Amino acid sequence: MEICSERHRFPFCIVWTPIPVLSWFCPLIGHMGIATSKGVIRDFSGSYSVSEDDMAFGWPTFYKHFSPSNVHGGAEAWDRAIDEATNA
Repeated sequence: MEICSERHRFPFCIVWTPIPVLSWFCPLIGHMGIATSKGVIRDFSGSYSVSEDDMAFGWPTFYKHFSPSNVHGGAEAWDRAIDEATNA
């Protein structure tokens, strides 16, 4: 699957979005999420709350893509790790 920012799909990516006001004064501060192999974004958006395709501060403005070929175990391992982390 390819990255498609228009559809908000970022497979194998860490994504970042600014936090209004806070990021204006300190641009390094923002909110991060991680996307599954299919590009669905998950982010921690509150106490014990994980959102799916609904980032707390809006859609990503930056992303860092990781090569699926570098993931030991492939897409299944990537998705399983995200699932385990977000359902812990």
